[in-house]
Amino acid sequence: MTILEKFNFEFTGGNSASLPIQAHYAGVDGVNNRWLSKLAPAGTTGTFAAVKGGLVLSSEGSAPTRTTDENGVPIMRFDGVDDRLRLSGLSGFSTITLVARVNGSTDGTFDGIVHTGPTHASRHSSVSTQARLVYAGASPVYPSTGNTTGPKYHVITLVRTATEGRWGIDSLTGTITGGSSTLHSEITLGRAAGTDYGAVDILEVLTWPTALSVGQMGLVYAALKEHYGSATVN
Repeated sequence: MTILEKFNFEFTGGNSASLPIQAHYAGVDGVNNRWLSKLAPAGTTGTFAAVKGGLVLSSEGSAPTRTTDENGVPIMRFDGVDDRLRLSGLSGFSTITLVARVNGSTDGTFDGIVHTGPTHASRHSSVSTQARLVYAGASPVYPSTGNTTGPKYHVITLVRTATEGRWGIDSLTGTITGGSSTLHSEITLGRAAGTDYGAVDILEVLTWPTALSVGQMGLVYAALKEHYGSATVN
């Protein structure tokens, strides 16, 4: 990364048409939407504007707050009771990646992180550290080593293809039976489905119109971990 690229990323979040993805995501370019918590003003509630794509996630009921975590890292914090942000009517995406953690439990059943129509991710139960991933109505997958709890953040990726669903939690990846060629057209943060809200802290959200391969998912994870540091990202 050149000095100019580093300056651009650190101070603008990489919000330049020519720089952000090549510098930050190991050549996995093509991101069509990107939200960065650190670029939202402290104390912001109700909306979360994209630094790439220009779209805005808006509150649907109670809103999360842009604050800082115990180490001073800027985050969007969801209370796990009724906080949520939602965006519908998107032109479509096949891949969504979040840098997030479940920070406590208030639901007792599923602590929702993200929902994108027929695909969602949550932490399972108030006592388990397992992640629960669902795709297109298929039976939930519970990766035995997939953890979405704090104190560190996790890189969570959900991919939709015509034949299967792919998922990634940090360096762990897998597939979920069933697929759809229809692109996602909505995002809900802080809730998986119904009343499955999550006490979630989110650093960053990205979407790609294309379905990332397992290799590309690994590159994105490695680049995000390098950017935020191993003390922050698992």
